[in-house]
Amino acid sequence: MRFADDAVVGFQYRSDAERFRVEVEKRLLRFNLELHPDKTRLIEFGRYAAERRETRGSSKPETFRVPTGDG
Repeated sequence: MRFADDAVVGFQYRSDAERFRVEVEKRLLRFNLELHPDKTRLIEFGRYAAERRETRGSSKPETFRVPTGDG
């Protein structure tokens, strides 16, 4: 069987998002499930995301658009 669920979870601090991702991965492994590596990522968002990325010399912020392919 194959199930697909999408979720967007927001955090104020990157460290919280990173810790959450690690914990979700561990939890899913208990049930022989895993996050899709091409569809799971941390995205900087918010009112000043574009300004912060420009200051760092990064491109404009990513979107929530899911890569095309097998699902």
